Amino acid sequence: MNRNILTIILSIFSGLLTALIIYSLKFIKENYGSINIALKALINYNKHIRFSMSYIFRIKIDTKYLLIKGKRIEQYQPVGGVYKIYNKEKLSQFNTRDDKEMPIDTTSRDDLRVRVPGKNVLKFLKWFHNRTDREISVHREFIEELVRPSFVTFSSFSEFKPVYICSKCTGIKYSKYMKCNELLHYDVFELTLTDCQKEEIFKVIERGTLELALVSEDQIERESLDLNGVSTKIGEHAKYLLS
Repeated sequence: MNRNILTIILSIFSGLLTALIIYSLKFIKENYGSINIALKALINYNKHIRFSMSYIFRIKIDTKYLLIKGKRIEQYQPVGGVYKIYNKEKLSQFNTRDDKEMPIDTTSRDDLRVRVPGKNVLKFLKWFHNRTDREISVHREFIEELVRPSFVTFSSFSEFKPVYICSKCTGIKYSKYMKCNELLHYDVFELTLTDCQKEEIFKVIERGTLELALVSEDQIERESLDLNGVSTKIGEHAKYLLS
């Protein structure tokens, strides 16, 4: 074969291959948010990866942020929690398994906290972002964490208008705490309080409750606050409130 023709063919092939790679990477990024996730999912093709899909609230009072004491992990963290799945049969298409790191009880049943094999990670994320067969409202956790324990009154917070700010994802990484590969997703919503609502929260904290805390940006970045002379952990994901 003529060398010039061969050079032309190789040049065309190289161009097509480059275009295909660029298109594939662009498609992955646009549809799933991260090339890194796609690559790590491929590496863990037959291994299960832990997923926790949550929403949290940025509740800012003056220069401080409202956090609540965690029920499962000893730390202060943003108000919020894990989305619920409405039709668990839908998860069977992704070969998911129950989360073995967090015990399932009446409160956590149907939480969107599952283990997904790497080969189905992108499909699972596409399903999640399509917002079908799962909880999309963010009222439930706010009511469960602040209203039902009587930290705030329902009458004061009946006009509940959270505003979506952004979504944050850790990517797939190894968790020393959970001792497994995991991906944590957080939708961040902002709740702007009226003066009356702020006053209600101030009164609760002034009564000396240890369930709620108003913390500074610096404390969130340090992941620690002092309570009565004792250093107490702030959840790493609280930093997403600062975005």
